[in-house]
Amino acid sequence: MDKTGNRYGLVETQATAQYHRSRRMFYIAQGKLHIAKPALPYSHAQWLQEERLPSREITSILETSPRGFVSRQGDLYFYAGLDFLVTSAVEQEFFAHLDDLVSALGLNTQAHIFGGFFKEAKVGDWKPRKDYGQIGSYLKK
Repeated sequence: MDKTGNRYGLVETQATAQYHRSRRMFYIAQGKLHIAKPALPYSHAQWLQEERLPSREITSILETSPRGFVSRQGDLYFYAGLDFLVTSAVEQEFFAHLDDLVSALGLNTQAHIFGGFFKEAKVGDWKPRKDYGQIGSYLKK
């Protein structure tokens, strides 16, 4: 279970761990794209702890860096901060790395990109704040 669930104000359960396993996480920090191993049963916060990053760096990444995941359906979700928001700076950095993310994970260009989340009581039932359309519409290559 996620040792950092209190960062998000969420209670981690077996259902939450199963939801986390169904997705593939990523984050962008210091101009570099980082992609998690598949089927990890925990949040970005726990992933960063498992990578043995310093606490200050974890906090910085969670609060300001674009992060997100590819869903089991192949759609791409991104956000920043503990409130899962999207700002113009987060959008700019995310889209600057989109081609690399699509290439690294072999994403379907017909899948959608979503930004931000409205937090709900049950993890996995959260609705995105913004639908950007199909991945292929944003590729530079």
